[in-house]
Amino acid sequence: MRILIVCQYYFPENVAITPIAEDLVRRGHEVTVVTGRPNYGLGGIPDEYRKVSYEELNGVRIHRMPLCPRKKGKLSLIANYLSFNFSSRKFLRRLKGDFDVVYSMSMSPVMSVQGAGEFARKHHIPHVLHCLDLWPESAVVAGNIKPESIFYRILYRWSRKIYLSATKILISSPSFKEYFVSVLRLSPGNIVFVPQPPLVEKGESLDKKELGNCFNLVYVGNVGKLQLIEEVVDAIALLGKDANVSFHVVGTGSNLEKAKKEVEEKGLSDKVFFYGTLSVEEASSFYRDASVILVPLRGGASPVYKTIPNKLISSLAYGKPIFGIIEGDGRELLEQIGGSLIAREGEKHIAETLKKAMLLSDEQLAKMGKRNAEAYEDRYSFEKVMDSLEREITSSK
Repeated sequence: MRILIVCQYYFPENVAITPIAEDLVRRGHEVTVVTGRPNYGLGGIPDEYRKVSYEELNGVRIHRMPLCPRKKGKLSLIANYLSFNFSSRKFLRRLKGDFDVVYSMSMSPVMSVQGAGEFARKHHIPHVLHCLDLWPESAVVAGNIKPESIFYRILYRWSRKIYLSATKILISSPSFKEYFVSVLRLSPGNIVFVPQPPLVEKGESLDKKELGNCFNLVYVGNVGKLQLIEEVVDAIALLGKDANVSFHVVGTGSNLEKAKKEVEEKGLSDKVFFYGTLSVEEASSFYRDASVILVPLRGGASPVYKTIPNKLISSLAYGKPIFGIIEGDGRELLEQIGGSLIAREGEKHIAETLKKAMLLSDEQLAKMGKRNAEAYEDRYSFEKVMDSLEREITSSK
């Protein structure tokens, strides 16, 4: 098939759409991507990409749209989103090519894929929209708008119009379906659960002495409001100075300094370690020496809080037990697999569950990890998810 992909992000940005596009090429499809000039997580647009409008990588034809790079502050973020919306739609109106289907990946916000729906309607071809984030709900959860405001009503109508442009909507978490049907008033018949393909890089193992000869709790990812890192720090403080546990945090985010301050105030600098941002290979190597992998997500009534994080799926691959602080679809998935210890939010509950985890034998932990690895290979590996994704894309024709 001739597949047109629309997504604001692509390599060298570390996002799932890149391996998806390249794997579709390996499966015999012709793939063209409309994306932005890279800047997400790169501190701006790299010099070598400032003037690039077209390139070919691993068999994928890539059209790069000009946009305002992401910087600090809400205004910069809004400019980034709107500039891609404008430039991609303008380009797609002029794009010539005989495509069989449009596949778009909506990370945040859904406005980034508006051009995909317009192109599909103009050329009378199906549009498959892969939804990894809910709009306008995500803007409400982030505290950017209030449900009773005029801005919410504008975003609601805008978002609904884009979702309605899709022939089929693929959702990354089952609970998203209820939101689409009850809030956005969309038909349930064209909504299908297909998880986001995992981003897994298995780096070289670090020397065991690097993490210490104790119970190692490892977290790799964003340190923000939703990740509950401070609560985990407080839970370790409750276990006491003699507890043979270490907490290793790889990554950065809006709550990093707050977490560091908490460690300093609790006198836990010998138990909690921060490594900052590392390469994917370096960061993933920490999993090799982990006793358990932390997968946290703050709970709440919104379906945004009930999602299955990509981190959860990718963590299964390492064959380690998962220490989950999670509700909703993520909790249900971990309970089904049976390779996790799941705590409720709150430092006391986390401390109690962590204490139970530390009492498990190496053999028990190994069995739990094996369950996770088997579940990953059977249902959630990149290859298995791509089989489902390809089937949904091709069947839409």
